[in-house]
Amino acid sequence: MKCIFMGSAEFSIPSLEALCTHHSVQCVVTNPDKPAGRGKIITANPVHAYARHHALPVEQPEKLDEKIIHRLDAIQADVIVVVAYGKLLPPALLTLTPYGAINVHPSLLPKYRGAAPVPWSIIKGEHETGISIQFLTEQLDCGDIIIQEKTPIDPDENSGMLLHRLAFSGADCLLRALTDIEQNTVMRIPQPPGTYFYARKLKPNDGKIVWTENLTSLYNHVRGVSPVPGAWTIIGGKRIKIISVRCEEAMHETDTRGTVVRIEKLKGIGISVPDGILWITELQPPGKSVMTAQSFLNGYRVQVGDRCE
Repeated sequence: MKCIFMGSAEFSIPSLEALCTHHSVQCVVTNPDKPAGRGKIITANPVHAYARHHALPVEQPEKLDEKIIHRLDAIQADVIVVVAYGKLLPPALLTLTPYGAINVHPSLLPKYRGAAPVPWSIIKGEHETGISIQFLTEQLDCGDIIIQEKTPIDPDENSGMLLHRLAFSGADCLLRALTDIEQNTVMRIPQPPGTYFYARKLKPNDGKIVWTENLTSLYNHVRGVSPVPGAWTIIGGKRIKIISVRCEEAMHETDTRGTVVRIEKLKGIGISVPDGILWITELQPPGKSVMTAQSFLNGYRVQVGDRCE
């Protein structure tokens, strides 16, 4: 099939690779390059970099206006495939091709709609998630389902690990969906009405640790916001990014929530929470690389009794 691909994130790459292998990618539409890093150097996003490397035609419109729609219409593609593009498609694009526009969504719709279903599913303590291939409509993530595939969430997976895994299963589901569409055997399954969670994009303050929460909630929170925007707390006046933790159930005689109660170089920094101790095992101080708690303790003063702000 002749495809127009729209995507911008690393999650998009396996699907784009699958299309290049099994179909014909006529054009890649991705977001404009932006400044990145400390030097604010203009950098290509992952999809632009891939397209450039493989000599694919690229469009990087600021807006999906009449000009870009006219150029895409001239391609005469069969279908538009959208994978983590980052913008809603206007109605004119939804009906531009004979088979419409389909989307690879990393959750089991309709439960988590929005830009960040993977982090929120972990934060909310879900035990499974999956991939939904859906037809796009004017309403966010409300289109008919073509294929849905479930997968368990590993207790030790963070959102980066899970998103990476879902990217490849999403590519497989996408190819199956395109086969069904091409052979006219597709089953359109309307999404059931009811409540859903709007999985908005995470902001830096979403990573802040609230030490009054219980062990399970904190563990899920750290996993859910890792690697972006990252969990963090303030110890000794320094904002510390928390990379990985482990849980230990314990009883406390006094209210010590958010207090360093144990320090063991081989185990980490133990912070008191209502139902136990959250051990920080890996962290990242300001301006430094990720390090183990043991390495951190060799160079920074942290004492039992210190409080996390």
